Amino acid sequence: MFKCCMCKKHFSGNPKRKNAAGDFCDVCNKEIIRRARKSKDSKDHSSGDATCPYCKRKVTDANRVKGKSNKNIHQSCAGKLRWVLSCIRKGDRMFKYVSYREKKYGPDRDAKIKEAKAIEQAQSKQIVNKVAPITFDTAPECLTPEQVQELLQLSRATFFRLVERGELPGAVKIGGSWRVWRDKLRLT
Repeated sequence: MFKCCMCKKHFSGNPKRKNAAGDFCDVCNKEIIRRARKSKDSKDHSSGDATCPYCKRKVTDANRVKGKSNKNIHQSCAGKLRWVLSCIRKGDRMFKYVSYREKKYGPDRDAKIKEAKAIEQAQSKQIVNKVAPITFDTAPECLTPEQVQELLQLSRATFFRLVERGELPGAVKIGGSWRVWRDKLRLT
């Protein structure tokens, strides 16, 4: 007994097709062949409008992937296609990813993804705006390199250059990371 990975039905006999995704029944195998033929037929490499075989949207010269082999693939599908093909070769990661995305975003996933990114960007801007600048009075007793960089307005490279030369007082390496004592830093 086998279970078709496309229609999820149990069938007996030998699978008509096998790949990293699983076994396919005769009906699903025929459907795969039909889709492949349809996709091959729709790949007209001349200029003009065509249909993307993955998202079924119109492909125009403006949103077409530039290249030799992917002439009729929508730009938004090109990056996903590379990832999906690598997953097919490696096992069931693609199925888990696709089922997770479908469950999370549903049929209008592109709109929800854009909305989620916009909300995330807005929240990150609010967090940046809420953080008060660090001063010697508000700084903790033991400062991280990032806090010292902000306090003295130094770049990361300049901070570590000063530490290596020993020109930054109060700099101590604790467990593999640098800390600077606020009181010794204030004296300079």
